Amino acid sequence: SVAEAADHVGNMLAKNKHPPLDVGLCAPCWCGRHLPTNADLTMSFVKRTDVATGLAFLTIVLRQVFWDAALQDSFVVTQFLTGLNLVMMVLAMQVNSALEQLMKPYIAPEKEGLMSIRNLQFNMFWTVISGLNDLVKMATEALQENWWDHHQYIFLAAELLFTAALGHKAWVPPFTWGLGYDPNDEEIKLACYATGSREKVVQHVQSGGAKYLTVHNVAAVSVEPLVDKPGQLEMGRP
Repeated sequence: SVAEAADHVGNMLAKNKHPPLDVGLCAPCWCGRHLPTNADLTMSFVKRTDVATGLAFLTIVLRQVFWDAALQDSFVVTQFLTGLNLVMMVLAMQVNSALEQLMKPYIAPEKEGLMSIRNLQFNMFWTVISGLNDLVKMATEALQENWWDHHQYIFLAAELLFTAALGHKAWVPPFTWGLGYDPNDEEIKLACYATGSREKVVQHVQSGGAKYLTVHNVAAVSVEPLVDKPGQLEMGRP
C-alpha cells in the first residue's frame, strides 16, 4: 500500500542519515522549518494528500447538493466552495514542494529536466486550475462581475490541453513532445518481439545505457505472436 511504501522510504532515509528537510516559507504549515527525515515525515505526506483528496470529493458532493437546492448562485456558497479548493491547493503544494526537495539528491542529472516537467504538470493542476482560477472567480464575484462565468471554460480548456501535453512528455516513453515514436530508436527495436528479445533488453539495461527501458519492461518484450492452428489459438509464451 501507499502507507507501507511511505513508511519503508522514511525508514530508509533515517537509516541513511539524510539531512533535515528545510521547508523554508512553508514552516508555519509544518510547525517547524527543519524537519527530520524519517517515517513520520513521509507518513505526513500521505496523510496530507489523503486530506486534500477527501476535500476534493467533499467539494464535488457539496456542489451537487447546493445545485439541487438552487443555491449554486449564492455568494456565500461559492465563496465557501472556493475556500475548500484553496485549502486543497495549499495542502498539495506543501507536500509537493517538500517531496521535490527531499528527492532531488537522488535524481540522476539526465532526469532532472523530466522531473521538472512532472512538477510543472502538478502545479498546473493544483496551482493554476484548482487555485488561480478559483481566486479569479472569488475576485470577480466579490466585484459582482460575471465576466469569469462567461470565459472560464475557454481558459480551462487551454489549461487542460497544456497539462495533457505535459503529461505526454513527462510520463509516456520515450518521453518526447512528438505524437509518435522513432522506429529506428535502439530501445524500440530491443523491446519489439520481432527485432528484440528479453535477453537483449536485460543486457542493455544492465549496461547502464538505457534511456527509458527498465528491467520491469522485459516481461512483455519476448512474447511470441499468436499462432493460428486448426480449431485453436496458441497463446504466446513469455
